[in-house]
Amino acid sequence: MQSNCCGILKDLLAKKLKRHEYVAKESKNVFKWKDKRDVLILSIKGNNSIKPEIVIDYNEGNSYNVFDQMVSQMYKKIVFKLCLNTAVVNAWIIYNSLTNQKISSIKFRKKLAMYLISCNNNNSSSIVPKRYRHEIKKRRVALIQ
Repeated sequence: MQSNCCGILKDLLAKKLKRHEYVAKESKNVFKWKDKRDVLILSIKGNNSIKPEIVIDYNEGNSYNVFDQMVSQMYKKIVFKLCLNTAVVNAWIIYNSLTNQKISSIKFRKKLAMYLISCNNNNSSSIVPKRYRHEIKKRRVALIQ
């Protein structure tokens, strides 16, 4: 349950809890439980145990963990797209400065995509120059006695 949902009492949200404490309101139908962070739970059953049964069910379902993983994947995708777009814009600026052709960003992206697709179809090793291996040779030094 989200904290901005209508119908949740403000005093329930305002309470600061220590770890493994909980507060129940409205005949124990709304729980606020603090494990690592605040968790709001709506339930139709309630009891006076240290850890409510609904919290045990919630933790066994690992729904909090799945949500955290989804959020972290979303940020990874955003960071990857941001880095990729930054690289493409930098390549476009370099292309425009090296060639005297001033093309738009969209045309450059289309050219880049077509080039990358054609590299996949052709032998890409012919495009990239081979690097020669550097060898260290021993020199014979004449000893003066």
